[in-house]
Amino acid sequence: MMASASEMAILGARNTVPGWSALATEMFECKVITGGLTNMLNLVRVKDEAHKDAVAGAAAETAATVETAEQAAAADGEEAASTMALVRIFGEGTDEFIDRAAEQAVCTAVARAGIAPHVFGTFPGGRAEQFLVRAKSLINHDLHNEQILVEVAQLMAKMHTLSLPKEAAHTPLSEPMTPQILRRLYSSAVETRFDVGEEPFKALKLAALRVDTLATEIDRIEDELKSSGMGIVLCHRDLQSGNVMIDRDEAGALKRAYLIDFEYSGKDFCGFDFGNTFNEMSINNFSSRYPGFCLDVDMYPTRDQQHFFFDHYLRHIPDPKTLFAPDCVPTSRDAMIDKLCEFAYLGSLASHMQWTLWGIAQADSSSIDFGHLEYATARFDQYRALRAQHDDSSAP
Repeated sequence: MMASASEMAILGARNTVPGWSALATEMFECKVITGGLTNMLNLVRVKDEAHKDAVAGAAAETAATVETAEQAAAADGEEAASTMALVRIFGEGTDEFIDRAAEQAVCTAVARAGIAPHVFGTFPGGRAEQFLVRAKSLINHDLHNEQILVEVAQLMAKMHTLSLPKEAAHTPLSEPMTPQILRRLYSSAVETRFDVGEEPFKALKLAALRVDTLATEIDRIEDELKSSGMGIVLCHRDLQSGNVMIDRDEAGALKRAYLIDFEYSGKDFCGFDFGNTFNEMSINNFSSRYPGFCLDVDMYPTRDQQHFFFDHYLRHIPDPKTLFAPDCVPTSRDAMIDKLCEFAYLGSLASHMQWTLWGIAQADSSSIDFGHLEYATARFDQYRALRAQHDDSSAP
């Protein structure tokens, strides 16, 4: 008999969280947490009657896994961390375009750097992570708050300066991720089908996207990125509001920020992260009404907001030359910021294409209640609008 998602989450956490394997499965409870667009997120906790024993065993074992002072800070609140775990159950069909070994390598690196929650371990079909008790995820409007935008710029810069361990330096992590993921998603998207008789609206929406023509756009994006002069860094590649967790103190002041969800992360053109985050500043991915998102083009960051972001971002890049190809390094800070804005434009195009293809690929396989085809259509409309806007401004 196939285990339910809750049973799978409990078993996975029990086998990966230090100190939990000695407890019977009935000593745990599980509830679904909203917020995941690709995975099912679950909070697994030890029930009250087992609370004290679980804390004693888990705290000692978890302490032994903390390797740096920053990681220790990320594990703040040890009692709660020992009795709760966030468990991700990977979405059906997502392994076709997500390399789980690569994801795990990135998760380990960012957790050790203290910019992401501690990873307890993986199991078939999922992963158990530290549950950040006081931290809350954001919505896109929050990214327009300058204090929070500064935190995001710092976290992005810190991730961009990380190196992966040598054992992780293999394909797909040894090559830029955008061309790989676009082609992987395209392979899934082009196979998506809906029967006109059974699902006419989905069939019509899919036909309007003309998926078979997107290969030409993918080639164009790849050529532009490769000739742009961008440096290759460790990118998050899905740095949107829901993947930023903010921890506040009892007075409500911002205490610490974290990044989560590294499914699409890897070595990539730095501009992808810039453009993707700027795109996401205009999209609420967690609307309570169908199709589950709301896009407001007026919330795309202005040139002044982009300059503000890059000013703070560069303050946390020890060697800005790493963001540029050797023969394309600007000679002044202002010129660097202007160039990073150009990189962001190319990254925005690549991001819109990625999530267009993602929406199509997920439309007939995901069990999550979300308007995937509507999302794909909205992102592709923005891709075309951004292309047209740039082409018009570049015309003589």
